[in-house]
Amino acid sequence: MKIDGKERRQRLFKKSRPLVRPYEQKDNGFLWAAYQRGAFDLPRGLDQNEFLISVGKQFGQFPLVWIIEDDSDQFKSGRGQIALVAIKTDGWVYEPTPLFFPWARHRNVLRACVAFFQMMRYQKDVGCCLVRSGKEQQSFLNHMQRFGILFPRGRIPFGSQGGDVWLFSINGKKAEIK
Repeated sequence: MKIDGKERRQRLFKKSRPLVRPYEQKDNGFLWAAYQRGAFDLPRGLDQNEFLISVGKQFGQFPLVWIIEDDSDQFKSGRGQIALVAIKTDGWVYEPTPLFFPWARHRNVLRACVAFFQMMRYQKDVGCCLVRSGKEQQSFLNHMQRFGILFPRGRIPFGSQGGDVWLFSINGKKAEIK
């Protein structure tokens, strides 16, 4: 019996669904905790104010920044912030750059990606959500196709200094409006 993407998503979100929401000031504490556990590519030993200034410079260039919350035994409440997603856009193409916090488990990453791309799929202002990946993420992103939310579009040989780049995308609602 073949399982379609919708049924896979329903199984994945049977008990609960990750929440994708805009970044808020109250999330700074979780960003600080993630920095202390080595999640950010920033110099070690910054105090909290220096860290916030550095993060502001790093993510201030992105017009959209989202937080993803999901179930996690790492939080007393059983649910908390597991990822930050910064998005570049030209008004049509949206290119997300996710940063998963060290306490996010593999299942959290899968659930967060499926929920995020599903959300992008139904956004009225999104023409296309484009993901560029290296060889190390290619297998995971190919797996997203089984959930019916992200599809391989091609490979750019020597597309980055690290080697080839694979492209994946999904259309948003703006692409359907004529």
